[in-house]
Amino acid sequence: MKLIFTLFSIFAFFCSAYSQNWLTSGNSGTTSSNFIGTTDNQPLLFRTNNIQRFHITNDGKTVVGAGLPGYDAILTIRSNSGALGGSKLVLDGANAISNPGLIISTTNTNHYYPSITFESANWGATVINQYEGLWHSVPVGKRYSWIIGTVRAMRLTTNGNLLIGTETENTARLKLSGSGGMLAEFTDAGTTAGYIRIRNSGTDYTDMGLEGSGLVSLKSNGTAFLYGNSAGSVNVGSSTIDASAKLSVTSTTQGFLPPRMTTTQKNAISSPAAGLMVYDNTLGKYNYYNGSGWQELGAGASQWTNSGTNISYATGNVGIGTNAIAEHKLAVNGSIIAEKMKVKLYGNWPDYVFEKGHKIPSLEEVEAFIHKHKHLPDVPSAATVESEGLDLGNNQAALLKKIEELTLYMIEQNKRIEAQEKKISYLEAQLKK
Repeated sequence: MKLIFTLFSIFAFFCSAYSQNWLTSGNSGTTSSNFIGTTDNQPLLFRTNNIQRFHITNDGKTVVGAGLPGYDAILTIRSNSGALGGSKLVLDGANAISNPGLIISTTNTNHYYPSITFESANWGATVINQYEGLWHSVPVGKRYSWIIGTVRAMRLTTNGNLLIGTETENTARLKLSGSGGMLAEFTDAGTTAGYIRIRNSGTDYTDMGLEGSGLVSLKSNGTAFLYGNSAGSVNVGSSTIDASAKLSVTSTTQGFLPPRMTTTQKNAISSPAAGLMVYDNTLGKYNYYNGSGWQELGAGASQWTNSGTNISYATGNVGIGTNAIAEHKLAVNGSIIAEKMKVKLYGNWPDYVFEKGHKIPSLEEVEAFIHKHKHLPDVPSAATVESEGLDLGNNQAALLKKIEELTLYMIEQNKRIEAQEKKISYLEAQLKK
């Protein structure tokens, strides 16, 4: 721009008011009607060393260098020479000049609203990389930096990533860093609603934005699924938020599904908070923690079946005075009194002892076992009964087995006695002869 102004000043200086020839030493007596140029539809060319240096086209466009205007521009500067990083256009001013070195403005009447401004080095403190404003920094990877004073406010990296307030690059296309709390603000001046869209390489996208009146929404492929308001309340499925509810769920086709787990998993939850709710798969009921223990929520489907005056529980276990039921169908922490009790075993009752081919241990084997273990075979030891309790049904079966084995021992012993008695009677009869 300074170059253009200088050239036109030289032209005006040499103009003659009397259409005289322009002198290399200068002309006098010129008027405002004098000019250098053409009066027909032809361009004006300026050369040095017979090489085109300056060119004004017939439609008023200016080219510094050779060639035609680029992209229909009013001013085109062309040069194929110069060292790496050499300047194509230099704007310089004295230190007393406080205006920007270059303003590309959107209007020809007001220079306070430029589209791009390169400020002079006199503005602000010491600058980075010699210039404030937009800087193409070759030594650090051909990145573009926007510098204010001594601070690199923004950087466009060689990977195409934009960094604002940070020098650390990752895979993010846009990375913001600040210390004021709010990193970014987006304003849609044309409406009370606005949104930010994130799209993948396919057709899916997510919108996050304002719906008006302080209502925030999240949408997937254009369908909203979550709403929140300035009071901190949330509704899943509807923009209508009840002021009395912190969380609402709205649907006519789907329900609310809390965490589902077994009783063992529920009891393993560390430090449950009062009011915590889960669905117990073992019990088939909702459970909530009241601060000291788990409680069933509501009536639910009863596990008990009524038949007249009888009540039965076919699918689960029962604990009375205890939660340590384990694998037992009935666990009682306390005493039980009954006039009659029947134990019905579904296993083999030890009548198999009398089956043909069943072998019972010899008395010598039983004696050796007793000497080693201090109790009968197949009968629990005192230590086992003390630690695990006594299984009445199995114990009765074990005792019956021992009685049946003892009966067989006695029958065998009786046979031996009878044989011995016959032998003794025979021997006595022989002695009397």
